[in-house]
Amino acid sequence: MKILIVDDNEQYRKLLSAIFVDRGWEAIDAPEGNKGMELLREHIPDVILSDIMMPRMDGFQFLRALRTSAFGDIIFIFYTSTYTKASHRDFALSLGADAYIAKPLDPEDIVQALMDILDRKELRPKRRELPSEEEFLRLHSLFLSEKLMEKTEELRKESVEHRRAEDELMQLREKERQRPGGYGLRPGTVGQGGTEMTPQTILSVEIDDQVYTPLSKIETICESLARGGFPDSEGVRLVEKICLSMHKLRNLVTELERNFLLPRSAVLAPIRRIQIMIDVLKKDYADFGASMGSSLIEMEGQLRQFAAFVEDLLKLGNVAKQTLKNETVNVTGLAVDILAKLRQSAPHRRSEFSVQPGMTVTGDALLLRMALEQLLENSWNFTAERDEARIAVGCKAETGSKPEFYIRDNGIGFPNDKAKQIFNAFAKAHEPPRTLGNGIGLTLAKAAIRRHGGDIRGHGEPGRGAAFYFMV
Repeated sequence: MKILIVDDNEQYRKLLSAIFVDRGWEAIDAPEGNKGMELLREHIPDVILSDIMMPRMDGFQFLRALRTSAFGDIIFIFYTSTYTKASHRDFALSLGADAYIAKPLDPEDIVQALMDILDRKELRPKRRELPSEEEFLRLHSLFLSEKLMEKTEELRKESVEHRRAEDELMQLREKERQRPGGYGLRPGTVGQGGTEMTPQTILSVEIDDQVYTPLSKIETICESLARGGFPDSEGVRLVEKICLSMHKLRNLVTELERNFLLPRSAVLAPIRRIQIMIDVLKKDYADFGASMGSSLIEMEGQLRQFAAFVEDLLKLGNVAKQTLKNETVNVTGLAVDILAKLRQSAPHRRSEFSVQPGMTVTGDALLLRMALEQLLENSWNFTAERDEARIAVGCKAETGSKPEFYIRDNGIGFPNDKAKQIFNAFAKAHEPPRTLGNGIGLTLAKAAIRRHGGDIRGHGEPGRGAAFYFMV
């Protein structure tokens, strides 16, 4: 049996051809309808297997040209992942299609469907009268317009979303400049030494380069899939959209890193869009080989990891944007409450906590609680290997100076040459499995303390614990 495959996806044509040849069939192929009609002058196939969405002459036009030619009795079968409505199928059958396979998942499925169709006795030609030229053009134009409108609406929504995000960003910047307790600085304001004063420089937060590692891995997977991982052009287009969204996401995170004022919705929208597209690929191409499945799973895992990084960056943004409230804060009470909750989270662990009584400070209660939570959780996590965790919270107060608070533990410690690096966002003093989380906790603590005009420092020694000192 000889089969003509007409599809604009070269990789899919080659794959189907190889499968057909393995079964003892002869396969020829063409990239679109015009080339298919030219091949018919040299090769008369038993069956034509054709996609619909193709350049120059699409599947509908190709079928009509075939049925009105000298080759009108050849068995013609459509397969498509684009035209999947009942109206599309009815139109195809009215043009003389013998069968219509929607959303092919795996080439082997196509082969099985083809064999099932050819086994049907009623398949042999009982041709109906074809639609008039006027009716064909009307319906063909209608379906093309539908696809164009779908694409236009998709682009319109992206444009509206982009404009909304830009407007929200400008409003937040203006609000940040004017509100009491804010930075009162316009983007581009220059401070001492010619340094641009942004929320990032005020908080002295540095972002470790590893934040972009998941993005780079996703982009590599996208490029690999786009080079021939999909059976049809629709899958390739979807991967190309993911690549484009990844590029936009990288730019957004760079902007977020620069000033922390980017709206949450603007950053999370492309992440949601990418996840939706991955879900579509997993559903429509779930059976197209183990390699593709593992690639999509890997892409999804990297996206989740990067989304966690973005959520943590947004937490930093909240610290930068939050209005400070000066009030008397019971530091002792906060520490006791946080440590009690940590002990409840792991009742099997032995622990000894020491909290100096009577500690108070003037500042923002929410931000100071967050700083203490991050510091105490850090000590709790890195004392997990000890038979008994010992954590002490206290303060030193010298006459005429601000009190200096401290948190000490008997954990695994860290090399003292990393004392500054550990406050960078996503930087870690230890390799997994000793490291927990994304490495943002100490960065958040530092940001909260810097918002009060204070500072924090750390001291560590491998195997002999760590201590953190801060003033607000």
